[in-house]
Amino acid sequence: MKRGLFKKVSIFSVFCVMIFSALFFTACDGENYSKADVDSVYSAILDDYCDSEGYINIDINASKVVQTEAVSDDKYYIFPYILDKFVSYSSGIVFSVASRKNGILFSLGDFSQDELNDIYAKFGAVLSSLKSLDEVKTIYENSNGYLQYHELINSYFNLIDKLYSLSGVFSNYYFEPLYSSDFEASNATKGALSDVSWFELYTLSKVSYNYDLKNYVVDESEGAVTTWFNNSSVFKNFANDTGELLTALLTNSDLSYGVSSANKTSLAEIVSNMLGLKSTFERDFNNYILASEGTFFEEYLLATNKTSYLENCSIFERSKINLINEFILGTYEGFMSAMRLSIYYMNV
Repeated sequence: MKRGLFKKVSIFSVFCVMIFSALFFTACDGENYSKADVDSVYSAILDDYCDSEGYINIDINASKVVQTEAVSDDKYYIFPYILDKFVSYSSGIVFSVASRKNGILFSLGDFSQDELNDIYAKFGAVLSSLKSLDEVKTIYENSNGYLQYHELINSYFNLIDKLYSLSGVFSNYYFEPLYSSDFEASNATKGALSDVSWFELYTLSKVSYNYDLKNYVVDESEGAVTTWFNNSSVFKNFANDTGELLTALLTNSDLSYGVSSANKTSLAEIVSNMLGLKSTFERDFNNYILASEGTFFEEYLLATNKTSYLENCSIFERSKINLINEFILGTYEGFMSAMRLSIYYMNV
């Protein structure tokens, strides 16, 4: 009897230990991070990879890698002309706020524990990508531009993906609770216009990033980068329309300076409409992303004769391309028109 009782107690004890262990290790796996932890990884990025204004700056040394007489003809041109811009588009909303508030801590004020964990993980992924890119960049520069060119472009893509992910969660946790569709003329201050402008650059740049750049085919021949840019379906217009705004934002210019009261009222109306339709844009954008999945879309973009290519597509593929084009010409262009008008009212 005693042996049987002892055996039952032993089994029960082992069972309890197993349950406790499972709960303990689950808790350990889901480690919580503090605001100080987030600030630590942000500060590591700021110290090693940001310029004096607080924005990420890859800064490839052109004097080491350019192999042609004209920089615009060189394969290097893809970095300052295209990829560095996407680094700014995808990160500006986070690093602008952090720079203006003298660090990231202030903007984390109302973040929940889950949100702090999420933002910490996203910052960590960005820091890891920056370190990897830096290693490839060193090889590229030290080889006078002959080695690791493709790898460096892929490292940029990896970083930009991580930055869009970081800005996405930061926008959800910081931007959305702060700004809504009741934006008024009195809200058109330096900080608010910077936030809204960076948010729109982040949101709208994702379209050309997924439409044009994700389907970029690396070409090292002279003039190839400029030719690609001039032939890009969405990015060329976006970069040209927002170029001066991007420059102003990267130098932390006061976008509210010199804006008349009447223009502030018009500007506030545009911002309110854009913020009010934000969920509609995201819904249409997500449908656009789903429709563009698959090699058929990449082949469509590369096709010299797109009409002929479409004729050889399946009905399903044609319907997806039609949906993509409707989004570009409809929802996206509507938001871009509003963006152009807001830039006009800000005198940028």
